[in-house]
Amino acid sequence: MKILSVSQIREADAYTITNEPIPSIDLMERAARACYAWFHTNISRSESIGILCGQGNNGGDGLALARMLKAGGYTVIVYSIHHSSTSSPDFQINFDRLTEWHVVPKAINSSEELIGYQHDIWVDAILGSGLNKPIRGLISNVVGLVNSLPGRKVAIDIPTGLFADNNSQNEKNGVFQATDTLTFQSPKFSFLFSEFGSCAGDVHVLDIGLHRDFLKTVASNNYYITPNMASSLLPKRDKFDHKGTYGHALLIAGSKGKSGAAILASKAALKVGCGLVTAYVPQVSLDPIQAAAPEVMAITDIGDNVLEHIEFELAPDAMGIGPGLGTNAKTAKTIISFLESLNQPVVVDADALNIIAQEQAWHSVPAQSILTPHPGELDRMLGQRYRGEDVYAPALAFAKKHSVNLLVKGAHSALYTAEGQTYFNSSGAPAMATAGSGDVLTGILTSLIAQGLAPVAAVIVGIYYHGLAGQEAEKQSCSRSVTATDIINALRVA
Repeated sequence: MKILSVSQIREADAYTITNEPIPSIDLMERAARACYAWFHTNISRSESIGILCGQGNNGGDGLALARMLKAGGYTVIVYSIHHSSTSSPDFQINFDRLTEWHVVPKAINSSEELIGYQHDIWVDAILGSGLNKPIRGLISNVVGLVNSLPGRKVAIDIPTGLFADNNSQNEKNGVFQATDTLTFQSPKFSFLFSEFGSCAGDVHVLDIGLHRDFLKTVASNNYYITPNMASSLLPKRDKFDHKGTYGHALLIAGSKGKSGAAILASKAALKVGCGLVTAYVPQVSLDPIQAAAPEVMAITDIGDNVLEHIEFELAPDAMGIGPGLGTNAKTAKTIISFLESLNQPVVVDADALNIIAQEQAWHSVPAQSILTPHPGELDRMLGQRYRGEDVYAPALAFAKKHSVNLLVKGAHSALYTAEGQTYFNSSGAPAMATAGSGDVLTGILTSLIAQGLAPVAAVIVGIYYHGLAGQEAEKQSCSRSVTATDIINALRVA
């Protein structure tokens, strides 16, 4: 799914109106109908709903939704926020239609007029995606008041106060704090980064039938990974395949006290379908991995407690390096030397990233390799701290400069490719913020490359199913109790 900018969304609307053709008021009706379908599935008729409507087209969406909810038997009160002396034509049409259902919006000229009202659900349809400066005055006061009230909060298309494309000049405390956002056709860019993306809560992308010809041809370097996209790339299997068909993955991992990282990565590699998995570990890790993962083969380094000289006679189809290695000086030297000897992409994670960053030895990483930092590791790689949308440009520049695929892990893990595209993951759960989750991902990615996927395809498939397994593990347990082993076990269901 392409992620579109504000200007591209407007172009998509205009193209649809002209070429379907469809009047703008009917396109608004279509959007409201998609929102109503979500409410019908997720919101009980016993819950009271308060809808805050601005005077533009976002407010028009809210009015149309209110009419449909009223017709569907919901209890609805509409508040018309009088922040302007004029209203859009489609807002006015839906205002008149709503009054025909004997629903008269309450005019709000001051936030104090909302004091005392309580609803189970507050719906934000005040301002849409065209905002480019922090909100002030009446709208700011209304947003601040409603944010302080109890109840589930649902934003239509985008939370009021949030900029769709970049929030570096915005003020987070002035944004409507949604628990759910019903956005149209594609997620907004700003939803995908931690600092302001939290304002959108759980994002639900609703297809409102914008013209397929436009969506197919419009240029975008930013993509949102959908279930269909991930499943279409998943390696297919044949009746006459054998374990050699499914590849051989080598995981270089572990040190004294961190053998678990090698175990988790190796188990995950097997669980997503690799035919053969070998763990290259220091001698201290041999017994633990043989006991915990009998299906995994193991080779030991000359080092007792840490890796000191990587050497083997295998010819694996893919390699992953980094989990639990530590940053011992001997290990650092052998890691860089080993990477310099390679002529195939490798998955680089954890301590291997820290070692390379410390030595600034990015020249040692083979082209098209996959680097998988969490935000702290990324800070060390880039040499300074970036957060929110500000990470986008330097991460993309890094990937291009070093000809690597940079996977920045987070709520919406983002793959920045050497060719200049960015892929944002749509799956995952807070429960995945647990020790070893990244080691599991390293095993998954290495396994998928061993099974024949190109690096970018392996990341798209890997992060989606890793996230889906995290969601499943959370369902089976709870957000606070999930372990990395639970994620591995849930890969089967994913």
